[in-house]
Amino acid sequence: MDTPTFKNAVASETAFQQAQGKSPAKAQEVAVRKVTRQYASSEKERREEQVAPLVEALKAFERPRGGCWAYNTTTTRQADGNTTVMVERFDPFQPEERLWTLLGRDGSVPDEKTQAGYRRAKLKAWQKELDRKPSKYPEAKSLKWSAIADDATISGPDPDGRTTFTFQSSRTELGVADLVAPRKSYTIDANLGAVLRRTATLLEPMSVGVIMTFQTSETATDYVLIEPMLPPFPAKVTAHYRAKIFGNDSGDVRMEILYSDYRRVKCYDDRFGVQIGEPNIVDFMPERK
Repeated sequence: MDTPTFKNAVASETAFQQAQGKSPAKAQEVAVRKVTRQYASSEKERREEQVAPLVEALKAFERPRGGCWAYNTTTTRQADGNTTVMVERFDPFQPEERLWTLLGRDGSVPDEKTQAGYRRAKLKAWQKELDRKPSKYPEAKSLKWSAIADDATISGPDPDGRTTFTFQSSRTELGVADLVAPRKSYTIDANLGAVLRRTATLLEPMSVGVIMTFQTSETATDYVLIEPMLPPFPAKVTAHYRAKIFGNDSGDVRMEILYSDYRRVKCYDDRFGVQIGEPNIVDFMPERK
C-alpha cells in the first residue's frame, strides 16, 4: 500500500472528505480506510480472474466417469536399496472377490494361495477407500480461497498453451501438531481446459505430535484425457517420502504408479461405478501392525 497510485488515491479521497467538512486528520483516516477497502476488493477480483481457467479445469474432476472402467497399474517401489515391481488389474466387471488381480510381482506369477491373500487385502483397502468421506469443499471452490489468501504465482502460457499455477500457504500450529501446508501446483492446457499435472511438496518437515513426522513428502500426478467429456484419468503417480510413524522410520522411499489399458466395461454391480483410486501420500505409508 505504499505505491504512488495508492498515495494519490488517498490524497484525492482526503481532499474530497475535507470538502465534506471533515478535519484534515479525520479526512485522511476515512480516506485510508476507504481506499484500502477498494484496493482489497479490486485485488480479490483480480486474483479470482487470474485463477478462473484453473477453477474451470478442476471442475472437470466433478463429472461422472460414464460407467465402470477397468485398468492396470504397475507400481515400482524403491526402499532400503531394494526395488520391487507389482503389476495389478482392477476390473469392475468381475464379482467383488475377483475385483482385483495380482498379475505379477517382481516378474513372478502368483500361485492360488498368494492370489487369494492378495485379493482379501486389496478388497479391504478398496472398501476402506469407498468409506472415505469426500471433502466438504470441492477443490475448484477451495482454489478461489487459495488465490486470495495464499502466496500464488502463475507462469505461462508456454508455446504449447500450458499454464502452471503454484500456491503456498503459511505454517499452522494446532496444539501438539506443527502443520505445514504443502506447496501445490497445477498445470493446465488452456486449449483443452484440462488439468495435465498436479503436485504437492512439503518445503520443510511437518509433525503431528509424536504420532507422525514427515521429513520429506513429494507427490505428483500426471493425467490423460480419454474422452473429451470425461474427467481426466490418472496416467502416472510418483511419490517420494521419508517419515516416522510411532517412532518407526520408513527410510527414504520412492514410488511410481503407471496406469494403463483403460477400458470401459459392463458394471457387475452399480456400486463399482466409482472414481479411479488415485492415492495420496498417506496411502503409501504401511499400516501399523
